[in-house]
Amino acid sequence: MTENPQDRRQAIRALFGHVKKISAIFTTIQSPQKAIFVQVVNMSHGGIFFTFRSTRELRLQNGDHIIFKEFREKDLPPFAIQIEAKIVWVLDEPAMEFVGVGSKFINLSPENKEKLEQFIQTCQ
Repeated sequence: MTENPQDRRQAIRALFGHVKKISAIFTTIQSPQKAIFVQVVNMSHGGIFFTFRSTRELRLQNGDHIIFKEFREKDLPPFAIQIEAKIVWVLDEPAMEFVGVGSKFINLSPENKEKLEQFIQTCQ
């Protein structure tokens, strides 16, 4: 019997797309001053899947740690928050225009978890 990936998830993911666009800003541990802007595809209090244009300047790998600084939705004020995440998978093929990244939030305080859940609900 094959396991459904949705059955493994600890939280329901909010999906975003053309109608509801959510962007995020993060930094890497190696370059904390350089802000990286990405497009959020889906998110929950457990993690996030995002994409960015492949420039070959930014190379994320499984196990890398990043710090999310802000989330944005066009009809809402920017949501500033400090959330550490660990990269769990990367889809980065040379022929692809965009890189897809799955990451898991780590060390998320109960207060930040609640704030994040409220932001996600507001965006849906």
